[in-house]
Amino acid sequence: MSRGPSGTAPRVGILGGTFDPVHNAHLVMAEGAVARLGLERIYFLVSNAPPHKIGRPLTPAWHRFAMVALAAAGRPEWIPCTLELEVAGPSYTIDALRRFCGHSGYPPEAVLFLAGGDSLRDFHHWKDADTLLQEFRFLFVQRPGVDPGPEAAALVAAGRIADGRDRPDDELRGLLDRPAVSLLADLGTPDISSTMIRHMVESRQDCAGLVPAPVLGYIQKLGLYGGQ
Repeated sequence: MSRGPSGTAPRVGILGGTFDPVHNAHLVMAEGAVARLGLERIYFLVSNAPPHKIGRPLTPAWHRFAMVALAAAGRPEWIPCTLELEVAGPSYTIDALRRFCGHSGYPPEAVLFLAGGDSLRDFHHWKDADTLLQEFRFLFVQRPGVDPGPEAAALVAAGRIADGRDRPDDELRGLLDRPAVSLLADLGTPDISSTMIRHMVESRQDCAGLVPAPVLGYIQKLGLYGGQ
């Protein structure tokens, strides 16, 4: 594994999720994190059994991983990661990040977990949320039309999260040099969700421009989400 100056590990991003399916907002988030924060790699960590979706129908994990692999093809800095697919039961973020660091060799301070702004709004419900912010750093990406909420404002006021939504790139990178600080930033992600894509496919609406073309071809070829 490559190392940065003075033997320190380079910063890498983890974009975790169900990816049912992966869409262009995910890719804009990954592109923005690399370009604006100087991350060396983005690992797409495909969840097998997300705790907040237990009991809901999910597309089989191998299809979701295949779509991520198609979306990441041709981008050497984007790495589809199978680590969570090997977890049989519900996988919580704190356990997934600890597994990733143990498996990859990256220390926690070198890892930045990418999550949508709606995740920040609900972050206080996550397992061991306070410990998560102590052990790992997060990049919460502003989602169009989503108010991060009062809990997010309290974390910003307490200095646990730095509000970088109106800051230039050099200031955003400078914030990452501070230990134990997570970020809230606006990376210009479009207003797209996996739920929207599934509904559009089911109702035979055109999804071109919302999901990568190879992913849309995969969905259509296999008739996922009730499409043809």
